[in-house]
Amino acid sequence: HKIRTNNSITKVVFSDASEKGYGSFIIEKLGNIVARDNFNYSEKGTSSTYRELLAVKYSLESFYSLLTNQKILWHSDNTNVARIIQIGSRKPHLQNIALDIFKLCLKFDIEITTQWISREYNQIADQISKYIDYDDWSIDYESFSYIQEKFGKFTFDRFASYTNRKVDSFNSKFYCPGTLGVDSFTCDWSNHFNWLCPPISLIGDTLRHLKSCKGKGVLFVPLWRSAYYWPLITKKEGTFESFVSGYLILQPYFLSNCSSLFKGFTNFNSIALYLDFSSLEKTSK
Repeated sequence: HKIRTNNSITKVVFSDASEKGYGSFIIEKLGNIVARDNFNYSEKGTSSTYRELLAVKYSLESFYSLLTNQKILWHSDNTNVARIIQIGSRKPHLQNIALDIFKLCLKFDIEITTQWISREYNQIADQISKYIDYDDWSIDYESFSYIQEKFGKFTFDRFASYTNRKVDSFNSKFYCPGTLGVDSFTCDWSNHFNWLCPPISLIGDTLRHLKSCKGKGVLFVPLWRSAYYWPLITKKEGTFESFVSGYLILQPYFLSNCSSLFKGFTNFNSIALYLDFSSLEKTSK
């Protein structure tokens, strides 16, 4: 039985859930390690206890590589969560999540001791769960499919989360279930056809990293000729640089994250740029 009281604690985790998402962190000497994502539509309308249990489940799925073979002291400000994780629930929907948590602990040899704390001592996890990333923007699946039909099937989404990923393999800003790496700029992009929909402020870094990896991908950006990144993809006479192998202009479309800085429907055209740096020699990062 992997969910029990144990005095030899090796890791400490705090988690919380808001109406929109969950947040958690592992205490580490060099800085807290954070997991965060939004709930899907059906999860947002559930009870606070259900969402708090989901926060524990999704945090385990996010942190499993860091928590394997560890003895965890898990803090939650929901008294029901601490009890249900230890002994289960008579309510089927809560019991199902408790069983999922138990199975994850068995799979990764994790022992959990749950401890209730008051909200005033769980403010960091609370803030993480309520965090809104206004740079987190992505297009709807219909527009994405249209781009993919034009340029080919993507194998990696470099700027995503579990809930908004367009490809099964993805990198994320925070730990979340399924991520193959936090901070995509620490990864090698050369062996994949990359879907690149970065925050506006990271478009320049995205171009440089794809070039340094000698990679291929499609960069999706607003068609803003006055933006700082436009001279990075065009020549003085206005034509595209040689590494732009093709492009597709999209009229205003719907963003999948209405909390982004664009607020739902865009009021500008966007452009999908097929970038191919594979013929260049690799450069040092």
